[in-house]
Amino acid sequence: MNSSAKTNDQSMTTTRAGDSSSEADPLELPIVGPAMEPSDMDSGREYSKRDKYELTGSAHHHLYLRLFQGSAVEANEAASLDQAITTVLRYLCTELGWPVGHAYVANANGNLVPTDIWYLEHPQRYEPFTSATSRMQLHSGTGLAGRVLATGKPSWMFDIADDPTCPRREVIIDPPLATGFAFPVIANVEIVAILELFNHELLPVNQELLTLMEQVGVQVGLVAERFRVRSALEVIAVELSRSNHELEEFASIASHDLQEPLRKIQSFGNRLNEKHGQLLPDEGQMYLGRMIESAARMQTLINDLLAYSRIAAKPKQFEQVNLQETVAHVTRELGDQIGRTNGQIHAESLPTITADPLQMNQLFQNLVSNALKFHRPDVAPEVHISAELTTSEASDCFSRPDPQWRITVSDNGIGFKEKQADRIFKMFERLHGRGGYEGTGIGLSICRKIVERHGGTITASGVPDQGTIFTITLPGR
Repeated sequence: MNSSAKTNDQSMTTTRAGDSSSEADPLELPIVGPAMEPSDMDSGREYSKRDKYELTGSAHHHLYLRLFQGSAVEANEAASLDQAITTVLRYLCTELGWPVGHAYVANANGNLVPTDIWYLEHPQRYEPFTSATSRMQLHSGTGLAGRVLATGKPSWMFDIADDPTCPRREVIIDPPLATGFAFPVIANVEIVAILELFNHELLPVNQELLTLMEQVGVQVGLVAERFRVRSALEVIAVELSRSNHELEEFASIASHDLQEPLRKIQSFGNRLNEKHGQLLPDEGQMYLGRMIESAARMQTLINDLLAYSRIAAKPKQFEQVNLQETVAHVTRELGDQIGRTNGQIHAESLPTITADPLQMNQLFQNLVSNALKFHRPDVAPEVHISAELTTSEASDCFSRPDPQWRITVSDNGIGFKEKQADRIFKMFERLHGRGGYEGTGIGLSICRKIVERHGGTITASGVPDQGTIFTITLPGR
């Protein structure tokens, strides 16, 4: 909370006298007296302070319920914790008819620090009291708010001037402040603020009101916790943005600074092999061949890393994409690989969705190419792609399930063991050695990143020597 935010001005105070815009009469602390029916209270007539003191029974309960609900609404509609405390303090003071209200916050040393959050019925009249408050910190057990800090419970002070622990007794004479009460705002078992209210009259302890204020403090504490979580998420978002920026910088370095010396290694390696390779002994030729092969693998790895990094860095420019046409285009692009393996690609009534066309092309190209690559020896690969419109699972009984497309890409390849399903989408993770199958182990990581960028999911299941099924869910709207 920003304890230096100035709220002690006319815009943050409410003058009860002559305020015709008030929707409800201020509540006063009731004492024993004649009962009043709810119909009398709801009639809208003006009550004198005597009438308000005499509220009992159902009318009394109704007013306190309204006080609790109103405080919760004020807190939940606030845009910040400062605003939540300011509006709740103002609401309580005006509804209860108490002329002075103030908020403390707890600092790292366990002391109470005064804020500039005040409710003042007449700001200028209470200037000595507000000035004295702004100059002092309260320790545990000192003063009204200090009692709350010590116990974690609301506290009532019948006569402030008669309490030896009150550090502001000398400045409550003109105008006099007699009775006060305070209650804590607790978030995650920690006191984050204490609100105190003061009245000109000597009023006996009202335990029911203190119990109500304890619940109000819990409600404001939930709001405080929400803002705390939001603040933590904002920090995470900033860190994520920084990380993404570093990833973009890496992509730039990889595309220029790393590839330039790599191209020279490849160029001079190939030239050395062409002009002088025959002059090298067998062992030298083997070393040179491995160097050229490693450089080529490094080039492929850098290109795959660039492709992976550009998925998130690319702005979302979604449009209508016909997946049937996308798979047809992928089939043409993979024509050579399909021809070498005698593969077959079957696509059945694929939908048109809202997506990034280039990334959808990349997604299906990686999956189909993966199926063609990991085929069983002497078994021609077959890839089946189908889709059905389903609905997502509702997160709770109040949410409505959304339509989604479930797309399956299945093959008759070598498959994998079910316990390896968690590894298959990890970057650089290879279930088979480089000797049997080429690749860098990034292709399926790219697939997952593309699907997640589109608000979907991708999973894989397999059976050794029978095949693999990739299941993709994408929003149906």
